[in-house]
Amino acid sequence: MNKRIIMIFAITASITMGLTSHVSAASKDNSSSINQKINETDTAIELPGGGFLIGQGEFKGKDAQGNQFIIDPETTSYKVTTVKEAQKDQKNELLKTNTKNPLLESKVYLSTGDPSASPITNPATQSVITLNANQGYSGTMSGNKWRYAKYWFSSADNTGGPYLRWESHGDAGLVITPWSGEGQGTVINDGQAKYIAGPYITNQTSFSSHSPVKYSYYYVGNW
Repeated sequence: MNKRIIMIFAITASITMGLTSHVSAASKDNSSSINQKINETDTAIELPGGGFLIGQGEFKGKDAQGNQFIIDPETTSYKVTTVKEAQKDQKNELLKTNTKNPLLESKVYLSTGDPSASPITNPATQSVITLNANQGYSGTMSGNKWRYAKYWFSSADNTGGPYLRWESHGDAGLVITPWSGEGQGTVINDGQAKYIAGPYITNQTSFSSHSPVKYSYYYVGNW
C-alpha cells in the first residue's frame, strides 16, 4: 500500500514538474522587453494623440477614405525625436487627455493625407498603417469599458510574411481583426509578446482592452 502511494506521489510530482517547465518556457517565449526589439535611441515620429511611429524610412498607409499617405521623417511636420523622448511626451499627452472631457476627445484628426483616429470605437473604417521591416508603433490605452487602438496595422509586402509582433505593457489586451466582435481576439497578457497575422486578403490587426489601466500601452512592429 505504501509503495503504491509512493509511486503515485512520484508520478504526480513528475507530471507537475513537466507542466511547470512547459509553462515557464511558454512564458519566457512570449514575454518581452523594450530592449529586445526597440532601443531608446531609435528614431520616433510623434503623431497627435500620444502615439508614435518607430524606425527608419518612410511610413505608408491609407486613411479612412482610402487615400494613400506617406509620413517621411525628412519632410514631415510631426515631431521627429528618439523613442526615449517620445515615451516621455506620450505620457505627458495621456496626462493632458485625462483632464479633458472624454466625450469631446472621441476623435483625433490628423492633417489631410494622414491617418484619422477613434480611440473609443472599433476602428473598422479607420486608417491602416503599413509597417516595413524594423518599423513599429506605440500607443497608449485609457478609459472605461472597451477601448481601441487608433489604427489598423499590416506588414508590408516582401518583408518576411504577414505576422506582426504585438506587445502589451501595464495591462492585458486583445489583438483584433476587422471581423472581431466586442471582446473577441487573441489575448496578450501584461508583458507578453505574440506574433499574429490578420485574416487573409486584408491582413490587418489592431488592439483593444477593457477599462485599461491608466498609462498602459502597446507596441506593434514588423520585427
